[in-house]
Amino acid sequence: MLIAVLNVDRVGRDHVAMLLSLELVIVGSAFVASRQQ
Repeated sequence: MLIAVLNVDRVGRDHVAMLLSLELVIVGSAFVASRQQ
């Protein structure tokens, strides 16, 4: 039971990290686009 909870926690952290990196890419590309105009 505890192992399953730890696995879910690890997967949840990976998902959050993926979302954060995706958001950084979007914000970064929007920043670059605004600088080029």
